[in-house]
Formats: sequence, C-alpha cells, structure tokens
Amino acid sequence: DLMNAQQLKRYKRATGDMSARAEDMIEKRREARERLRGATSGATVQGAESTTKRWMEKFGEWKAVKHVHNWTPGGKAIFEINVLEAGDYNVELTYSGEDRLVWGVDVEGGEHIQNEQNSSHNYQKFPIGWINFPKPGKYKVAVSCLDGDGKTSSLKSIGFTPVF
Repeated sequence: DLMNAQQLKRYKRATGDMSARAEDMIEKRREARERLRGATSGATVQGAESTTKRWMEKFGEWKAVKHVHNWTPGGKAIFEINVLEAGDYNVELTYSGEDRLVWGVDVEGGEHIQNEQNSSHNYQKFPIGWINFPKPGKYKVAVSCLDGDGKTSSLKSIGFTPVF
C-alpha cells in the first residue's frame, strides 16, 4: 500500500519516529514565514504613493501589482506584522527601480537596518539584512527609500524568513 505524505507523517508520529517531529518543526517555520510576508496593499504610506500598476508581459498576459512609489525624503511604508516566534529574521524586499538604491527597514522601538544594492527594471527580491524580534507579538515595521531615485523606485513587498 502506498501512503500519502499526510498519512506517512501520522504514522511516523504515532510510532515515535524523530523525523516526524523535525518535519513538524519545518512545517511550522514554513507557515510562520508565509504569515510574515506583507504585500504593500496592507501598508500605511507616508511621503510616497500607493497605487496599482498594470502592464502586459506577453500579448494578452496582463500583470498587476499594488506598489509604493514616488518616494519623497522621509517617506515610508509601515507594515503591521504578527511575529509568532522570537528570534532573528532575514529581511527581503521585492522592488524595482533604476541604478543603486539604499533601503532602510525600521522596527518601531527596535532595530534599524539599511542596505545599498543595484536595482532592476523588473521586480526582484533583494536581501536587506537581519532583524531581531525579541518576543512574539505585533510589531510595526517601516520601509524607506533612503537614497537613490525615489521617483522610479517601486516597492512591491517585504518578507521575513527565520534564520536557522
């Protein structure tokens, strides 16, 4: 008899197989990571614009994205996130723009990180750095375009991945 993945997992857990516990931990981290991905549609925006952008990549293949763009000095997009596990997280921003951009990420009442990287005309994920959340709970995280062409830079999303 062939078992599907869920049945195999239940069998391993019932028999005390340690790999089932490891699989459970990996699954919990995967779920936490997915919950910590924020699209700009949920952001509060100050000193920038938040609109929907549409374009066609191939004939008849329309794409759309809610993005924050037209950054002014001091502009920011503020995300409310719910951290399930305390610890260090790798921060990634999905953005597009021209030339080199400096992005800053601030946790209200906590850490600040910033990174300068090249940008691309299409949306790509770029690692920004690590941030520590000392305890589980709700946090406000602000993203700012600190240097570079704020008129052409466009933020699509922010993501947090637990550091193992």
